[in-house]
Amino acid sequence: MRKLQLGLPRGMILVFAVFFSSVSVSSSGKEGLMLPLEKSKFHLVNLQVTHLSHVFKWIKWKEGDLPVAGKPVKCVIVGEDRHRFRERLSFVVAESGTSVLEHPIEFLSFGKMDEALRFTKKDASVMILVVLDSVDEEWTSDLYPNRPSFIVYGQSERFRKQGMTFCSRSIHNRLKLAVNMKRANRSGVSLSNELLKRKRIFSVDNGIASGPEEK
Repeated sequence: MRKLQLGLPRGMILVFAVFFSSVSVSSSGKEGLMLPLEKSKFHLVNLQVTHLSHVFKWIKWKEGDLPVAGKPVKCVIVGEDRHRFRERLSFVVAESGTSVLEHPIEFLSFGKMDEALRFTKKDASVMILVVLDSVDEEWTSDLYPNRPSFIVYGQSERFRKQGMTFCSRSIHNRLKLAVNMKRANRSGVSLSNELLKRKRIFSVDNGIASGPEEK
């Protein structure tokens, strides 16, 4: 297990173009020799990270479901992180000053699903689970932790209709953040109007924006 805690002051302005270019420059020694397909995967991760950072800001969290004041909310990332998802996500969160109702966000990494879920079950401050494509075959909907306000994000379309709160998926050749409203409402979380207004990056995958839709 590896962890990184971030609690930078809020109010910092993030220009994503600057971030993406800085990542490219800093890692040019490794990425400069990559094939076009591999480079496109890194670009895709940048977009997925942007989506997830929006989730942190635009979910209406319930204070009573979170750790005590001043303690971090933990985000567990599970899977082989071939394209440095955690590194990029932690950078975006730090530079933007993103927090969860004034709680700093602490990132932890696990290679296997069973390890991540065991840790999550023991530590009540884990409120976010990020499942990478490398462990898509290890996830089933019945693994969703039974914890109020808990959210699960799947890295790609592979996790659509797998009982997650969010996933990134391609719609008309545009990568969007898809939300399972039925799952979100069942978990006790709701979305801010700011996210619902951003149709270019947001889509409702199950249910309607005003509430859950039963099948």
